[in-house]
Amino acid sequence: MPTLELSDELLAQDREAAEARYQVERNVVMDLLAEEEREAIQNGQFVLTGGSSNNTTRMMVGGARAPIRPVMNEKWDSALNLASDPFGILDPIMGAADAAREVAAANYKGQLEETRSALKSLGVKNVPDGFEQAWVNVNGTSIMVPDYPATAKTLAAVYEAHLRDQRLRETYGEDYANLRIGKSRMTVTEFESKVLTLQQKSVDNWYDVGVGLIARGELKIRNDDYAQTLGRYMDEQVRRDLRSFAKAEGINESSASNLWAINRRLSSDLVEGYGLPDNRLGMNLYADTSLARKTGSFEQIMRWNAIRPASAVVVIRPTQMGGSWVIPSSSILPYKPITAKPSR
Repeated sequence: MPTLELSDELLAQDREAAEARYQVERNVVMDLLAEEEREAIQNGQFVLTGGSSNNTTRMMVGGARAPIRPVMNEKWDSALNLASDPFGILDPIMGAADAAREVAAANYKGQLEETRSALKSLGVKNVPDGFEQAWVNVNGTSIMVPDYPATAKTLAAVYEAHLRDQRLRETYGEDYANLRIGKSRMTVTEFESKVLTLQQKSVDNWYDVGVGLIARGELKIRNDDYAQTLGRYMDEQVRRDLRSFAKAEGINESSASNLWAINRRLSSDLVEGYGLPDNRLGMNLYADTSLARKTGSFEQIMRWNAIRPASAVVVIRPTQMGGSWVIPSSSILPYKPITAKPSR
C-alpha cells in the first residue's frame, strides 16, 4: 500500500497559513481589549471577569456582582430561564440533588421546606407539598423513605416552568402558548432555539471564514482595526443567514413586527437616536452577534434597554472565543447618553 507524504513545500505552506491565522486572531484579541478599555473609561465602569459557580460567571460591573449566564451546549431555554430569575432561587435548587447527598437528611429537609415556602410566597402555582418517596433496602427489608434529591428536582422543575411562563408572556404576549410560527409551525420556545442555534452556528462559521480571508489578504483591514473588520464581516454574513431562514419560513422580520426583527431600528421619543440590534425575538429579547465580551455596562446594550426594556440580551460570541452568554435585564445599567453619535 503506497504511503502518502506531504512535501516539505506543502508542510511549509501549512505552517505559514497557521501562523498567519494565529497572528490575525491575536490582533483581533488585542483590538478587543483596547475597545473594552475605551468602553469602560467612557462609561465610568470597570468590568472584570471573575470565577464561576453553578455555570454562572460573575462579572464585576460598577462594583456590583451581576450574574452572566453562559449558554451550555446550546441550551438557550435553560440559560434564559436562569437569567429571568430575579431572586436567584433556581440555581441553588437545580444543584440540590448533589447537595442532598452531602448533608444530613434532617438539615436538608428544612432547606427544602424553606424553598417550598419561598416559591409559594412568590406566587408560583402548583408547588407540591410533601416529599417524593423512594424504596430502600434496610437489613433485607424494603421501606419507603423521603427522596430529597427527587423532591429538589420537582421543585426546580415547577419554578423553572413559572419563570419560563413569565418571560415568554413578556416577550411574546399573553397568548404565547397558542402561537405557531412560520411554515414549520414552531412554538415560541422552538422558534427561540432554532433562531439562536442558527445564529450561533453562523457566527462560528463566519468567524473561521473571516479569519482565513484576513490571513490570506483577501479581506482588507479597515482603519487598522482587525476586530472591527472581522466583526463587520461576520455581522453581514450572519444577518444574511438569518434572513434566509426567515424567508424560507415565510416569517415577516420587519421593524414593525412583534415577532422577529433582523437588524432593524429601535427608537423611542424618550431616547435620542436609535438602536440597531442584530436580532430581536418577540418584543424585547435581543441577540447580538459579537466578538467583544459585552455586559450590561456597554453603551450599546444600555441604549437598547432604554429604548425598549429588554427581557434579556443574548451575546452570541464565537465558540472559538469562549461561546455565548445571557445578560439578565437586571444587570443592565441605566443609560446615560455620552455622545451625540448614535451607536448600534
